[in-house]
Amino acid sequence: MFNSALIDISQEINDGIFDRYNPIVEEVYDTYFSIMEMSIDGWMLNDPSDKGFMECFRDIFPPGYMTRDMSQAKSVIYDLMDVAAGFTVRYELKPIYIYVMHKLIQRWSDVIKDNHGHIPERLQIYLKEKNVSKRSEEYHRIRRWFTAENNIAEDFADTYDEDCIDEDFAETMAFMYLENELAEFKHKYLGISITDYMDLLPTDLYERVKKKYESEQEQQKDKHEVDLSREIISACIMLSDNPTQYRTMEENDINRILRDYLQSSLKHYHYSVLDQTQRGYSETGKHAGEIDLRIDKDGLPVAICECLIHRNKESLHEHVHKAVKNYNQSGCKNIYIICYSQNKDFKTSWDEVEKWTEDCDDVTGWDEDETPEFGGVRHAIGQFDYQGIEGRITYIGVNIGMMT
Repeated sequence: MFNSALIDISQEINDGIFDRYNPIVEEVYDTYFSIMEMSIDGWMLNDPSDKGFMECFRDIFPPGYMTRDMSQAKSVIYDLMDVAAGFTVRYELKPIYIYVMHKLIQRWSDVIKDNHGHIPERLQIYLKEKNVSKRSEEYHRIRRWFTAENNIAEDFADTYDEDCIDEDFAETMAFMYLENELAEFKHKYLGISITDYMDLLPTDLYERVKKKYESEQEQQKDKHEVDLSREIISACIMLSDNPTQYRTMEENDINRILRDYLQSSLKHYHYSVLDQTQRGYSETGKHAGEIDLRIDKDGLPVAICECLIHRNKESLHEHVHKAVKNYNQSGCKNIYIICYSQNKDFKTSWDEVEKWTEDCDDVTGWDEDETPEFGGVRHAIGQFDYQGIEGRITYIGVNIGMMT
């Protein structure tokens, strides 16, 4: 589900606890879900063809985006529907998602306002039960969200990166990148990557930026090859740095965010990151298995990532076995087991893993990193044998638990 200032208010009223079924959260969920439902119905019920999609969303996407990649444009819409329908709050979104969703909110603002016009009755009852005064700041902000014109669009822009809804900002960044010798310094100083904003550019600028960027990446590629383990650990550190976002998430939701981090860092080196890829065999051997993440280079697999929530020895051994034996029929030599620890005590979790890996039949020779750079992300390296060929397996423990 999409984030909102109202979700913060719901936690303030609810003693700091996030409750998915809190009436305030429910109203936010229903509003955004309705926006996506109306958007997709408006396309599918009128004309489900590509031409119909173009007509329906012509004014929603940045100029030239749909003509550059129609299939990707459809993926954006379906992905936004998945976010709206999900039970996990998405605190971060890609710039193109922010841009498109903001446009959709604006499109349906009149319908939303007609449906609202006042605080919903169930919400009024809830606020009364919680003794929220009608004169309080919380009540005023909630009332404004439901009654004020364009307030939902403004809330969305404030919650996410409002620069992503400004076409002029993206074009300014592009011109800086193309024409200013100090652009690289300025972009790093501002915390901006030109790749974040390429999707928002009109086609002429997009092509110029893409050409220069790819040329720079080729030059960079010639200087050094990517350290894949380092990039994966770096992505895990980004997860560990935001435990409040991820400590209650389901595994698949965390995997998708990890995938996005890896895609962002590895695309510069022409790697692709696939999730839920059907490869090898399931546990029963009757169907294809689903790899959590697979990293390809030039169409060939270079790493398999199997992810899990830290629970017990049996779960760890099962995931290792699936990665080494079931999903790796091609014999990929690099396997990563990424374990998310949502426990309060990460050290205890890591100590348990050390014991569990000692009798893991599919792996030999675990060697823990004796001098870890980061206390919240630890790793150990082992070897596995596949048809007489030795491979490397890296276990990464990621602390996304609560503070002790």
